[in-house]
Amino acid sequence: LLREWYLQDPYPNPSKKRELAQATGLTPTQVGNWFKNRRQRDRAA
Repeated sequence: LLREWYLQDPYPNPSKKRELAQATGLTPTQVGNWFKNRRQRDRAA
């Protein structure tokens, strides 16, 4: 689910993070960290 959103928008705004957090059962902070880590991995690749 998060990968699909990442492909559409790698920089979600706070309201989108809250929406994704509810959909995945994670906290908004965890969602934000996931996106941050994913962006770093993509940069390193």
